Amino acid sequence: MYLTSINNFRAIAIIMIVMGHSFSFAGMTFQTWPEKFAGNLISGATTLFVFISGFLFFHVFYARFDYKNFLLGKFKNVAAPYLVLSVLPIIWSMTSGEPQKPFFNPAGPGVLDTWIVPYVKYVLTGGFATAYWYIPFIMLVFLMAPAHVAFIRLSTARQLGITAVLVVVAALVQRSHGNLNPVQHLIAFTPAYLFGITVAMNKEAVWARLAGKEWHLALLVAAFDAAEIATGHFSNYHKAPFAWGGLDLMLFQKLFMCLLLLQLLHRFEGRSSKTLSLVASTSFAIFFIHPGLLKLIHTIRDANGIRFDASWPVLLLATTGILAVAILIAVGVNIVLGKKSRYVIGYAGKAPGLLHAPSDLRPA
Repeated sequence: MYLTSINNFRAIAIIMIVMGHSFSFAGMTFQTWPEKFAGNLISGATTLFVFISGFLFFHVFYARFDYKNFLLGKFKNVAAPYLVLSVLPIIWSMTSGEPQKPFFNPAGPGVLDTWIVPYVKYVLTGGFATAYWYIPFIMLVFLMAPAHVAFIRLSTARQLGITAVLVVVAALVQRSHGNLNPVQHLIAFTPAYLFGITVAMNKEAVWARLAGKEWHLALLVAAFDAAEIATGHFSNYHKAPFAWGGLDLMLFQKLFMCLLLLQLLHRFEGRSSKTLSLVASTSFAIFFIHPGLLKLIHTIRDANGIRFDASWPVLLLATTGILAVAILIAVGVNIVLGKKSRYVIGYAGKAPGLLHAPSDLRPA
């Protein structure tokens, strides 16, 4: 069964991710309480992406799950474009002379220590570009697919119990410093993935139980957002895995946002938006392309001495422009390479008719 609501959910998630990564370009400083509140709602949208991934694991892959074919598909559609698109940014990071995190500094003068080890570190962490840390992490999630299959075969009560425990663990562990630890991210985001699986398995009951309760969910989202601000935090939580950093309130906010968006979008299950369908069908290409576009507009802005002072209109304009250009690039590459474009940019739609339903939202 094709779900328009999940298609739209995916589009909203990638829009929020691009907008969150555009904060710096627009000079957002988030000094006032309303600005912090709005910034917190936009930040942390990766959790939405992970929730959707878990939802689709059950909805699309579980019925005909084959571990070998599943991993092969993920390597072709996720790891391959990551490895292709990482080559130039990694070489640039290693040769440009721009300051890099000490983790990537050469350990010695030889070829191994100067080139090979740093290159491998960049590949394993995604530390060479904004957002690319997600790929090493999500590949670990895909490797754990047999555990997720075992999770699906448990009772709902056990699923909820395991997820609840892991949510607490994730809220304590949080994201890694500099987004350089895929294993820490596996701990931090697995509950969202399992939550997506559980909701997908019980979607009809969830929709029925939460019908008319959107305001309750919105209040919970707002409450955790406000609580984060009140405790002196803003945006995502990052720390060493075993250091004390309080509870990651952003995680709770985004899990309730998942339910809120799921419920709101389900109201319009029978309707489709050409714009959202276009964004959703190219969402993974947008993910891969937007860091490079951000780097480009940052360079242009800095070269011309332009600075923006916490400009929301500039943020909206930058987000819209990046999305539009990324989609155009995805379409162009797809026209040139055809189906092989999925190995380069993670997208292989039907190039002039982009408004088809993405195949990964249909049961296999």
